[in-house]
Amino acid sequence: MPEKTSLPLKIMRALQQRGPLSLLKSALKKLRHSSFGKALFGPTGPWSAWLNHYLPKKELLEQFRNTQWPVNKPKFSILMPVYNTNPQWLQQAIDSVKSQTYQDWELWCIDDHSSNLQVPFVLKNIEQTDKRIHAIILDQNQGVSAATNSALNLASGTHVLFMDHDDYLEPHALHRFAQAIIETDADLLYADESLTSEDLNHVHQIKTCPAFSHDYYLSHPYVVHPICARTSLAKATGGLSTSLKVSHDVDIFLRLIEKANTIAHIPDVLYRWRLHQSSTSHSTNLFEITKSTMGALERHLKRLDINANVSPSALHHNFFRIDHPLNPKTKVAILIPTKNRSDLLQGCLDSLRKTVPQELMDIIIIDHESDDVATRELLQKESKSCTIAPYTGPFNFAAMMNLGARSVPKGKHTHFLLLNNDTVASHPGWLEHLASLAQRPDVGAVGATLLYPDHSIQHSGVIFGLAGPADHAHKFHTHGTMGTNGSLFAVRDYSAVTAACMIVPCSAYEA
Repeated sequence: MPEKTSLPLKIMRALQQRGPLSLLKSALKKLRHSSFGKALFGPTGPWSAWLNHYLPKKELLEQFRNTQWPVNKPKFSILMPVYNTNPQWLQQAIDSVKSQTYQDWELWCIDDHSSNLQVPFVLKNIEQTDKRIHAIILDQNQGVSAATNSALNLASGTHVLFMDHDDYLEPHALHRFAQAIIETDADLLYADESLTSEDLNHVHQIKTCPAFSHDYYLSHPYVVHPICARTSLAKATGGLSTSLKVSHDVDIFLRLIEKANTIAHIPDVLYRWRLHQSSTSHSTNLFEITKSTMGALERHLKRLDINANVSPSALHHNFFRIDHPLNPKTKVAILIPTKNRSDLLQGCLDSLRKTVPQELMDIIIIDHESDDVATRELLQKESKSCTIAPYTGPFNFAAMMNLGARSVPKGKHTHFLLLNNDTVASHPGWLEHLASLAQRPDVGAVGATLLYPDHSIQHSGVIFGLAGPADHAHKFHTHGTMGTNGSLFAVRDYSAVTAACMIVPCSAYEA
């Protein structure tokens, strides 16, 4: 007779084997196809239900409308280039601005000589309904960048907010931007968004962003909408590049980054991005977008005097590798703590010698009183090519690493790599990549993606406050998947990294 397993035990095993996110997705999928799920979610799917539950209700919106703002409150100039827009979508976009709980705004709609004569007609009619709405009809088509720049030149607000002609601002969007500006005095701000079908109520995805990470944005330009910038800053950049047909949003964001003193992220879904067949993301081939984005990244790095090579990632489109040339004087002392388990240590050493040039590394093995014969024999053999540092006393990882660092001549190495004895390097070039990032003056420590034997994620950065004081991001995710917002395909900042494989400049370690 088969053994029965209780539901709580099944859930605990699933959590251990697959992780909470994978389990949640599986549960949602089964629930969505059940009769109860169909009644709960309706035809629009779980993200629509989630967003409806999450958005502020009428009572809270009314409180927002009655907020007493300080004298130095911001005024927003919303820049909306318009061209052959579906009139209904255009009306919805403008109505979403008119419905804002925060009242100090102006809207500049620049029609880029639409061939659909309904569009300027709609704009002129709407302009009559609110004195804060301004419609400008250009006498010739100049492109989205030029149209946006026309709006920017006319902006009289303290801050500009970029908005597409067929998208939608949540009613509290400007309120949240105003709050963030007053609290942080940020020059550049962005928030989270939802992605919808042509029907704004059909939500495909909720796109949440982390706090700003320069490396992350270079690897994967993850900020799309909504973006708000100090007007003086936006004008100082010269506006959008009229020479670009695509990726002008990436280009302007990079130039805003260069001039901003403070960049703030608002963790709130404030924008709906309507996806349809004529959207740029659908109508332009990926090769053209990738080429244009690479050019924007290369110009950005050149302006910052950063020597790095930009190339498209082989993992997915809209991801990029930023490779910094490795200083030829780089020398890494690899510190490996161990006790017995010669099989683990041998596998680790073999993988290092297969994947790392000998001239780049020295290996220091910190032996914590190993007493089995096989390990003693291995240490004796390895003493000819490695430094063996004997450690005695209770286990103390920090003390062992410090002993290893003191076991090599000071000044001989540029970096220390802390490495567990049960790790196996998978491919050549990994240490060069870590060291090239760790050689930057703004970097204190660099970690690596680590996998369990079943090739699920063991570590890809540490987040404080996740399932306790701290835990690993994307733990148990399948290797090869993108992770949240493409995090697993990108170089990015984290709260911390595990010392199971962490490279640190010697100057920082010894400070």
